Amino acid sequence: MQIGELGYEVVERKPEKQFDAVVCFDALHHIFQDVEGLTRVLGDIRRIMRDGGVLLLTLLCAHEYSARTVPENRLNLNEDQAHALFETSFTNDETLVRKSKPVFVESTLTADLDGQIVEAAYRSKRVLVLVRL
Repeated sequence: MQIGELGYEVVERKPEKQFDAVVCFDALHHIFQDVEGLTRVLGDIRRIMRDGGVLLLTLLCAHEYSARTVPENRLNLNEDQAHALFETSFTNDETLVRKSKPVFVESTLTADLDGQIVEAAYRSKRVLVLVRL
């Protein structure tokens, strides 16, 4: 199941303990623009996973876009906030891997400050966690 194609509502409607593994790569910052919404998403992902399941999540944070591009539809936590969000969401679970690394995207399309679609570059940090529930 690819949530990006179906929408987050699919996760909300799923019964508890349906999946042994979930992977969410560089998508979480697009789902909600606030920590409360993202916390709800992580709680729902946790809810639909079976005990002993494995969860691999990445969250892009600390975005720095090229001139005149500041996307409004993305959550932009700093690296410490991203790690804290994962720690709080999975406190009773076993964190197998927790790390972060810099990311540079040379060319992407985004909206500029006037709302026009433009080519831009950005730097971010990718925070990764691998958790056994």
